[in-house]
Amino acid sequence: MDRCLRDGLAHEYPCDAHHPGLESLGQVLSGQHAGRRGADMDGDAPHDPVHEAMVDREHLMTRSWIQFMLRPNQSNRSIEIASTILRVAFGCMIFTIHGWHKAIDAYTHFLNGSEWTLAQEIRAMGLPFPGVHAGFATVVQLIAPVLILGGLATRAAAGVLTVLLCGAIAQNLHESRDPQLALIYTIVCVSIAIRGSGRFTLDALIWGDPSRAQSNPVPKISQT
Repeated sequence: MDRCLRDGLAHEYPCDAHHPGLESLGQVLSGQHAGRRGADMDGDAPHDPVHEAMVDREHLMTRSWIQFMLRPNQSNRSIEIASTILRVAFGCMIFTIHGWHKAIDAYTHFLNGSEWTLAQEIRAMGLPFPGVHAGFATVVQLIAPVLILGGLATRAAAGVLTVLLCGAIAQNLHESRDPQLALIYTIVCVSIAIRGSGRFTLDALIWGDPSRAQSNPVPKISQT
């Protein structure tokens, strides 16, 4: 168990002599820290090396958790997992909260001739061809989130959706509504567009995992 813990800490935070909080677990259990602390203790106090080793191990794990929370993460896998959670959650929210109900509204308009709320809002902004703009916005908010969720053409889908979300910010400002939600959506979408496809995406299945390609670069052929 101690070896597994030591290997896990070494994988996340490689041991470095310049970082006093990264001593190996074997040194802690060998009694070096216990002996150093024991020299400062009263000679009449009982000496329990097992208890001191357990305390030192708790201190080491506490320092490791503090470093885990404060230091930049060096694990590419953790970054991939975090970006995947953000991408999937963002795609689900845009599709279910915004895209789906706009599609239902458009379907009802063309089926029964009812009023199209989105087209009316675009007309109120003074833009030409409100039906075309409303149809474009509906299609983008219905398809782009699905592509982002699955990681297919991620950058292209996020880029188009970013342009649309900028229009949503302008619409909220025009109608004196709070643009905070649209602004947050835009920031997240821009982040996804910059990050692009990761390891757990359909793009990675089609084009290959970029992280493996970086870890195994193609050797250069020297020209003589």
